[in-house]
Amino acid sequence: MKNPAFILRGFIGTLVAIGAIGWLSTHLPPHWVLLIGSFGASSVIVFSMPHSKAAQPRALLLGNLLGAIVGVVVANFIQVEPWAMSALAVAGAMAAMAITDTIHPPGGAAALIAVHGSQGVTEGWYFIIAVMIGAAILGLTAYAAHNLPGPGRVGYPARDHSDLE
Repeated sequence: MKNPAFILRGFIGTLVAIGAIGWLSTHLPPHWVLLIGSFGASSVIVFSMPHSKAAQPRALLLGNLLGAIVGVVVANFIQVEPWAMSALAVAGAMAAMAITDTIHPPGGAAALIAVHGSQGVTEGWYFIIAVMIGAAILGLTAYAAHNLPGPGRVGYPARDHSDLE
């Protein structure tokens, strides 16, 4: 088991980040879908595995962005069976993340959500902006949670990229 202070930092960081995204979501127009399931997975990665390659700000932001863009493009421009749209969106997001070395698994979920998410997700390009707002909140909160002085401090982002998983 990890250090209890580290776990507490992750708990509080997740609570603050998801809480902030949820609170902001209630204050935006209905067509802005901000609180999406993939942010739950992003939270687990950035708050419990902060030195993993997938948790680094570049992967967090670009992985989510690429997933959202690919998903919205597929949802709006490729009219095939829903299962085929799903497969194409996730595969396209994975390929885009691999090409740019920004693998962040929740980016694949963002692509799938863009194709099959709740009403409002595919009605406009707001989803891409909303995903970036949420990812930025997660990244900033992770930075604060992991860098505040005291027990459980690990530093984020990783300073020495040679040890990234």
